[in-house]
This record gives sequence, C-alpha cells and structure tokens, in this order.
Amino acid sequence: MQNPNCFQLKKILKNQGFTLVELMVTITIAVILLAIAVPNMTSFINNNRVSTAVNEFVGATTLARSEAIKQGKLVTICRSTNAMSSTPTCDASALDWTSGWLVYVENSTSTNIGVYQATETILSRQAVFPNTILIPSSVTSITFNSSGQPITTATSTFNFSFNNLYGREVCMERTGRVKTIPGGSATNC
Repeated sequence: MQNPNCFQLKKILKNQGFTLVELMVTITIAVILLAIAVPNMTSFINNNRVSTAVNEFVGATTLARSEAIKQGKLVTICRSTNAMSSTPTCDASALDWTSGWLVYVENSTSTNIGVYQATETILSRQAVFPNTILIPSSVTSITFNSSGQPITTATSTFNFSFNNLYGREVCMERTGRVKTIPGGSATNC
C-alpha cells in the first residue's frame, strides 16, 4: 500500500517551476525595462563625466586663487600637455584644456609670467582627460594676484562638453569669482 504523504509530495514536486509562457513574459518585461533604462543610464554617465571635468577645473582655479591670496604672490594655472612629467611646461599652442594643466606659484612679479620654470613650486597637476571631453578656450593661462583677481582684464570662459553634448560653461569674472552654467550658454557670463 502506498503512503498518502508520498503522493502529496510527488504532486508538490511536479508543480514546481515555470511554464514556458511565464518565462517568456518575464524575459519580455526585462528586455523592455532594459531598453528604457540603458539610454538614460548612458546619458547620466556622460553628464557626470562633464561634471567631473568641470569640478576638477573649478577646484584648480579655486586653489590657484586661494594660494595667491594666502601667499601674497602670483599663482598661475596654465594648459600643459605634459603636466605629469618630471619636467612639465606650459603649452600656449594647445587648442584645448583637456591636455591637462599646472597650478604653480610664480617666482617673478614681472617677467615670464605664465611660463613655468623649474624653480617654481607646483601646487597641482591635472593629467590628460579622455578624448571625448572637450574644453576649448583661447585662454592659455590665468594668473591670480595677491588680491585673488586674475591679472587679465577680460572675463574668461571655458566650455566643457562630452562629444559636444552635455555642455557646461565655466565663467571667470574680473574679480576672480568662478561660476558654472549648465548647458554652456555664453549669454549668462
């Protein structure tokens, strides 16, 4: 005679699992959710890449300005294609700040301003950004005086983008104040 509990156990084991229709519906829902999420995630990641580059640049300019005030000397941030090397140089021919930059204390108050010399103290270096980040600007260096103001007379603007999308604009006013504008609209500087 067969045990009645054994029959119930076989029935329970037989009913476990998914049917093919249930599995197909689950996979279809997962694919739809991924199709919606992946483009949004890509946009989020690219937007964060631009924000990171902007934050690095604003941090470097803030460091240069605060050190100029603190030390009572000229402090320069300049484009550099070899900022991480043992003998870095400022590069006025670079077309874009994505090549990197140096922040250093100037030894001189009148000659060779904006030209890094081996005797000057480097405060910070930025390596090359990925080639998808763009930071074009005609400004090749910014030197802050002991009042924290740039020694140039014009407002400086720097446009950041990732593959020409997700733009941000960094504006440096004559007072040395830096502001960031989402969207890269030059009209607000």
